[in-house]
Amino acid sequence: MPDLAKSFTYMFEDKNWLSKMLVGAAFMLLSGIIIGIPFLAGYVVAAIKRSYDDEEVPLPEGDNFGDLFGKGIVAFVIVVLLYIPAFILSFVPCGGLLTVFYTLLAMLVFPILIARYAVTNDLNSVFEFNEIIELLRDNIANLAAVLIMWIIFSIIAVLGVLAIGIGFLFTSFWANLGLAYLYGKVYQEAMKKKETVNVGGDAT
Repeated sequence: MPDLAKSFTYMFEDKNWLSKMLVGAAFMLLSGIIIGIPFLAGYVVAAIKRSYDDEEVPLPEGDNFGDLFGKGIVAFVIVVLLYIPAFILSFVPCGGLLTVFYTLLAMLVFPILIARYAVTNDLNSVFEFNEIIELLRDNIANLAAVLIMWIIFSIIAVLGVLAIGIGFLFTSFWANLGLAYLYGKVYQEAMKKKETVNVGGDAT
């Protein structure tokens, strides 16, 4: 199980956390007119990779706009592909229960998909269905914990609206960073577990 408590505070271990949070808040502000969404998503992808790699400086720089934009576009594609079935099911007669079930499943598997892309920088890695199903099955408890943390972070982010709106920019970006940390650590643990099982299987 990843360190859930650390996801709330790890970003402040970066000595330049304030300037990076300001950049993130700017991405959040620009997301209101859509243009900031790819940059925000790309930054989160980069943060997932740093979490997975146990980087000493936990937060990425926010000045490589081309790289962030490209990663963000791919992350957006992953989200769209993941939720297309839910959209289709919503039009199926009596498909409401199926839609809810698929949406829950999608929310559980999303950390695996986005972390696989963040670590490999390869969109094709999210289509390795057999391995993804195996990772989902073997790490369901951790992924359920992350889903609960997503709910908690979402609630806290919304509370930022109380700060005359501007606080929402910071709390929302902070929440995204917290989830990025958890996605990276859960995937790291999942891959270590998989490697241990494979080594044990080879030994026998």
